[in-house]
Amino acid sequence: MSTLQPYLAAARQILDKLAENRLTRWPEKIRIISRGQPLGAPEVKREVADVVYEALLQEQRFHASYRKRGESAASEYVVNPLGLVIQEQLTYLVATLWNYPDPIFLALHRMEGADLLDEPCRIPDGFDLQAFFDSSPLQFPEGDRPLKLEVLFDAEAGAHLRETPLSSDQSITEQQDEHLMIKATVADTAQLRWWLLGFGDKVEVVRPKSLREEFAAVADSMSICYKVTNNPPLAAKPGHLPS
Repeated sequence: MSTLQPYLAAARQILDKLAENRLTRWPEKIRIISRGQPLGAPEVKREVADVVYEALLQEQRFHASYRKRGESAASEYVVNPLGLVIQEQLTYLVATLWNYPDPIFLALHRMEGADLLDEPCRIPDGFDLQAFFDSSPLQFPEGDRPLKLEVLFDAEAGAHLRETPLSSDQSITEQQDEHLMIKATVADTAQLRWWLLGFGDKVEVVRPKSLREEFAAVADSMSICYKVTNNPPLAAKPGHLPS
């Protein structure tokens, strides 16, 4: 980022001189929102971000102290930065380590330190950031093959799919009981399941059969959790008290 600072400073000076220009108020008129539950962003150390961005821009290696999730101590790595992926509040660096060829994801907020190295970055032959992301764990894949999805939506709940389709081959058929039959070829991912579950009883999975059975099992499990009984919630039972 230090490389960009002179340009950012110059841009800010120009905008300050144009205080009466309506363009300077443009950022105040734009907001980006998420359809999901808002979550707080983890803190990324400024000095770490500066090194990462500089290394990515200059295509140089850097040394990083990185603490894996669930571990108390950081480990040391030599990192070849390949690209950045931003997913909601999280920023991931796609990189290889030392001289290994396989790219991985490194969460920036888990980097405890970073130092730029005077060595060129080793970029795997034919590496493509989009292709890597499409097949990555961040997509939460559940299967290797696309699903021929058929779901029955409450008409109001599924209305947005007329404007924002699930896929290029999506079709919508209106049913007589104020429901919409949606058919689309989609990736077999956990995100698809989370999205469908978010509609509750406003959507019914019809096909494929395996996914319908999976949702039936989830529904049965949730029914047991929420069944009206005289028993207290699990968190309030002895041995499950909050600490």
